[in-house]
Amino acid sequence: MGRNRIWMLSLAGLVILGSLRSATAQGVILTLPKQDGAWVRFEGTVKQVEFRPDAAEGDITMEWIQQLTVKSVGTETAAFRGKQVPCRWIEIKVVTGKPSESGIEAGPVGERIYKVLVPEERVVGQLADGGKIPFSFLDVIKGFRKTGGQVSPLPAGALQVFPLVAPVMHYEAVEVNGNDSEDISLPGAPAPIKTQKFKAKRSIESDIERSTNEAEVWRSDGTTIPFGLVKWTVKTLLERKDSTQPRQSYKALTQTNVEMTAHEWGTGAKSELVTN
Repeated sequence: MGRNRIWMLSLAGLVILGSLRSATAQGVILTLPKQDGAWVRFEGTVKQVEFRPDAAEGDITMEWIQQLTVKSVGTETAAFRGKQVPCRWIEIKVVTGKPSESGIEAGPVGERIYKVLVPEERVVGQLADGGKIPFSFLDVIKGFRKTGGQVSPLPAGALQVFPLVAPVMHYEAVEVNGNDSEDISLPGAPAPIKTQKFKAKRSIESDIERSTNEAEVWRSDGTTIPFGLVKWTVKTLLERKDSTQPRQSYKALTQTNVEMTAHEWGTGAKSELVTN
């Protein structure tokens, strides 16, 4: 039960923020494809280690496979900050589970779909705010989500991709890995994709817990791979101590490693979330 609780916490909660003014970053949406209907599917693994230094059986390691699909599934003109602007319907589907003959055995919380209407002008596709890469929030005029087979509306605000959609956060400092592009070979790509690699790290600490998130992200100009993201790896270390103990008393509780790479992309995407 304890292991299930830790995994549920790591999946829990895509946050919808009430104020559009707080939306400063884009998560997995770095650029918008020129044509509606473009899509990309990422595949990878989620591996979690529960550290048990006092257990005779040692640490416990759990591993899942994950697919994340991003689609452009419609256009619309809508009101945003007092004016009518071009918008795009973006659909994000995340499936996490164990491999099966039919694909992925997801279970009750392993599959979720989000469909949101995004102002095109707010997908900036560039470094901003003094060198911070936009990696957390996506402005949302309206939207829907499907979990457990049920569809429900989302309030207007900002779609935060961390931690449910992807483990990339809003980082205070981002390191560009060199000045030259890095070529990434992908399944199905006729030639390596030119990318720029970024590295970032952020720690969040309370009097009893500390979480450290270290990310490496490879992004492209969106010409070949829709939405601009090509690959990412994230390591998250969760540590714990008693509230009365000093900071050096933190002990590792779990470590989660996520590795995702673009595997397929194309055109002609259709929405899987029926809202009528």
